[in-house]
Amino acid sequence: MFDYILQVFNALLPTLLCLVALMTIVYVKISLNHWLPKIEDWIDAHVSEKTQKIVKELGLEAFAHAETVFREKNGADKLNEAIKYFNAYMSRYGLTNLTAEAIRAAIEKAWLEDKRKVE
Repeated sequence: MFDYILQVFNALLPTLLCLVALMTIVYVKISLNHWLPKIEDWIDAHVSEKTQKIVKELGLEAFAHAETVFREKNGADKLNEAIKYFNAYMSRYGLTNLTAEAIRAAIEKAWLEDKRKVE
């Protein structure tokens, strides 16, 4: 009787191992489907935050450049020079697809922050 149970168990063992492996694969896939979007969202937020910081710093740099190098020019001309500077250096920081509005906003924000320091 024991020999018969052992034979049945040995015959069923590969099937049971395959079932356990399949269940493990399904569990891992479900876990990945659950966690992967959250991980991607975190990465996007982190990259976005880092990009925003770089845009802000480059906006400050472009503003400072225009203010110091082009002192004799008026506000609109200085803004154009700052935009040229920003465009010339943005690829150095890995920025590739910024809109003209985003660039201008970064420079104008730097101008506003500087204006607040003066007042």
